Amino acid sequence: LPGMAYRCKNDPEWTMEFVSDGCLSLTGYSAEDLVDNTQISFAALIHKEDRQIVWDAIQEALKKMEAFQLVYRIETADGDEKWIWEQGQGVYGEKGEIIALEGFISDITERLQAEEQLKLQSLALESAANAILITDANGSIQWVNPAFSSLTGYSFREVLGKNPSVLQSGYHTEIFYKKLWERISGGDIWRGEIINKRKNGELYTEEMTIAPLISSEGVVNNFIAIKQDITERVE
Repeated sequence: LPGMAYRCKNDPEWTMEFVSDGCLSLTGYSAEDLVDNTQISFAALIHKEDRQIVWDAIQEALKKMEAFQLVYRIETADGDEKWIWEQGQGVYGEKGEIIALEGFISDITERLQAEEQLKLQSLALESAANAILITDANGSIQWVNPAFSSLTGYSFREVLGKNPSVLQSGYHTEIFYKKLWERISGGDIWRGEIINKRKNGELYTEEMTIAPLISSEGVVNNFIAIKQDITERVE
């Protein structure tokens, strides 16, 4: 298993009675090191700021005889900090007394780091001065940033699922749009100036770049368009 299965006592040290071999890659300690706290207790691995939180959450779940899921930090044998996800439950005797805890722990450090990176990227897109719009492979709008709404007058909700053709001004010919589509659907980037129409009917000129997002299989999954209002510059 890509993680550690365990059975432990319900004591402040989380004294392990059994851990699977996955504990070595997870913690840097072998099963022999952790079982019966031979070298170190599992509680000692938990980040000091998280120890009480973990204890309180598990005790609360045990009182209700419920399973528990936790996310917290541990420090490995090499001194590295890892974020882990734990799911477990109590093992109870005939009279409802707690005999042990059993569960599974996995390393989610990379996943959390990826999520943080995505949050940063999303924030950058949200804060961008240029209008940004993302469509699916068929050209249906999936996301726009606030700058898009400022530029066009359309809110995200108003254009969600629609085609960017809602901005067409009638200035360009069908051949113009056909060539544009053929270029980007073929996997190439399109750059150019285009006259579009805002929600209020006002025409404006924008400088636009449309880039296809291509999967590892070579299939176009999405398109990203970056727009800049250059009406004043053109005038």
